[in-house]
Amino acid sequence: MSESLIKDEKLRKSEGAEDGELLAAHSIPTWVDVKLGIDSSADLLEGYRDQEARAESRAWVSLLEGIVHAALIISQPAPSYLHSLIFPTSKPPVSESLQKILAAPPAPLTGFCSLIPPIGARINTTSIISQYKEAVSSLSQRLGTDKWFLGSSQPTPLDALLFAYLHCILHSPDTVRVEVTRHVNLVAWEWRVRCLVREGFAR
Repeated sequence: MSESLIKDEKLRKSEGAEDGELLAAHSIPTWVDVKLGIDSSADLLEGYRDQEARAESRAWVSLLEGIVHAALIISQPAPSYLHSLIFPTSKPPVSESLQKILAAPPAPLTGFCSLIPPIGARINTTSIISQYKEAVSSLSQRLGTDKWFLGSSQPTPLDALLFAYLHCILHSPDTVRVEVTRHVNLVAWEWRVRCLVREGFAR
């Protein structure tokens, strides 16, 4: 049995294999491979031009999923009082991105106050936004005028992740959006990739 038939069989067995149905996250790479008629697992460099670029991509992924993600989270408006009453939460979730950069907890209370357990988390918003600005500037400088990030000839997983974040940021509150709009190459790159994505879905 040929490799493409094996992939086809895997796709049929995966969740949402038919057109118009949702795919589980783990099924998407296989679906893309089948649609494009390629085997992405055979490319050990994952589309990057060399091993150094592939290693560098890990650092950029960490930056995007860390400080950029954290800035995006804290920029979102808090739910309304009515929403909080209708959908109460016992404990506000703190994402992994925020946990990595949270300030140290305060010293334990003494005396009668020690009976009161600490509540919430200390988030230094000013520090996060400051690091976010540096991160966006670094992304802009590294992209330069290249067609794809890290000088790749074709889009890579890093390009997909960067597009996802830039697209969300450019549709977010001014706190994070304005910083990206100061870098023309990032805005132009997001627009170009967005047009490619739209064309892909229009086929």
